Amino acid sequence: MKQLLKIFSLFLLGTPLAYAGPDYKVEIIIFAQTDDQTFFSEHWPLQDGLQGDASPEKAQEQTAKFRLLPTSDFTLSQAEKLLASSPRYEILSHMAWQQPGLAEDKALNMPVSGGKDYRDSYPERMESRWEVNDQGAIIEVPGPKTLNELDGSVKLVLGRYLHIYTDLIFRKPVIVERLDEETQELTETRTLFDIPIQSHRRMRSRELHYIDHPMAGILIEVTPLETEKEPS
Repeated sequence: MKQLLKIFSLFLLGTPLAYAGPDYKVEIIIFAQTDDQTFFSEHWPLQDGLQGDASPEKAQEQTAKFRLLPTSDFTLSQAEKLLASSPRYEILSHMAWQQPGLAEDKALNMPVSGGKDYRDSYPERMESRWEVNDQGAIIEVPGPKTLNELDGSVKLVLGRYLHIYTDLIFRKPVIVERLDEETQELTETRTLFDIPIQSHRRMRSRELHYIDHPMAGILIEVTPLETEKEPS
């Protein structure tokens, strides 16, 4: 933690400010902690999936309102280099986008993914499943389209303050030992464990914020953008 704070404090000295405007630039870096002992030292809750709405209708609405920005518009590139230079961290995603400031009842989730692609390694996770819906009917639920090391979304809400919500899953391959009660034989199974990263942070614009998690870290900066003046 001290090393991270030192890295971020050095970086903040050179962070430029921007002008205020109705739209915001959101830039985020998500990185994993590479120490395997961290995983085994925690008790992880069972994860039923992401909480956000990932329907096609929402995805189309997001595409219309958000604009992904190229790497040339990144301002946290130096922070990424400092993190990547340490064997303790693995960069999962670094992205930036432009969006309007939306109230809580209109705010949209920005899809986020990154890291390793586990679809070929765990094909059983991609299969559809059968469930009973609220009406008692048996329905087929399609399997996921992605199985990345990091999947989920980030949501910016504009109120009296800015609020950032993360609804993410970090996936880690682990070896699970099972004892057969009849034979008393110990077997090992490799499985993909889903770790939720769900948080809410009230924040100020033009400030670099750090969201901590035992398995991952998130750097996020929200900057109001200058509006272009119409010619007189």
